[in-house]
Amino acid sequence: MSTKPLTQALVLTGILFVTFTCSLAQEQETAGAQTMTPEKRALIVELLEVTDSKKNALAFYKAMLDQQEAQMPDVIWQSLTSNKEIQGSAAMKRPG
Repeated sequence: MSTKPLTQALVLTGILFVTFTCSLAQEQETAGAQTMTPEKRALIVELLEVTDSKKNALAFYKAMLDQQEAQMPDVIWQSLTSNKEIQGSAAMKRPG
């Protein structure tokens, strides 16, 4: 069984999550822009650059996807073996 469709679904879910998060952040930024001073904005940008937040967020996201991809065969196998119709099949042997 190929995990490619599942991996694609996970990637799509991640993209949707990032898009939603960005749109929410933009909405909050627009609402808070009236009270945020240019100095505060500059300090926030500097903090994000100093902490290398973009690189760290991307590394975390990649690690999460890699971990889920590694676990997916076992999750699928457990799901299939818990199905009563499949349990009775003699062809149901764990690939090794």
